[in-house]
Amino acid sequence: MIFKKDRDKCKCGGMKCGESKICSKCYRANKYKNVGRLLKRKREMGILIPILLSFLIYGCSLGEDTQYAIIFDVTDSDTIVVNDAGGNEVIVRVLGIDAIDVSKDRIGKWQEMNLSEERIRLCYKEGIEKSMEWIDKEIVLISDPNEPDKDRYDRLLRYVTTIDNGRDFGSEMILGGYAIAYDPSKKRCQNCGFYKLVEEDTRKAKAGCLWK
Repeated sequence: MIFKKDRDKCKCGGMKCGESKICSKCYRANKYKNVGRLLKRKREMGILIPILLSFLIYGCSLGEDTQYAIIFDVTDSDTIVVNDAGGNEVIVRVLGIDAIDVSKDRIGKWQEMNLSEERIRLCYKEGIEKSMEWIDKEIVLISDPNEPDKDRYDRLLRYVTTIDNGRDFGSEMILGGYAIAYDPSKKRCQNCGFYKLVEEDTRKAKAGCLWK
């Protein structure tokens, strides 16, 4: 595996905000055979611009582990499967959000919000469909220094944004009413406070699938 490191540092308030990596090797899957070339071209076109835009959301204290990948599959509205720069399939748990869960032991959490089971199941289905629109998108995986690298299920914990325009996966799932924010009172997750504000505004506006 051959990596070409981009040593340019993005600075904010005098702090170094990490180092990006681009893999020049093509993905093993035929579907992604041109990924190495595509990501290299994105960098040449100014790949750091959308990442800088994402700093407006995440702040300067992002983790140094910033990776590029392509979304390969979706499990639900907070868990995705990506092909990383080495051609490996990696399961990613999106940081800062909690997607609707209709499993027997977890649907009760959503019913406690005065939501009907019919509404919960409808929004769960719509959320997966919305998440699937992200399949094949070129993304940036951003770590959080306050969070572990992986969860107890061995899933990578990362924020997810698109390379081309900095769209944030977590924000879109909350705005769509397919997920809520983690409890911002917890010490971990630097972006939880921001996501909570997005959730509160969505609820007040009675927007998104859950809150209509």
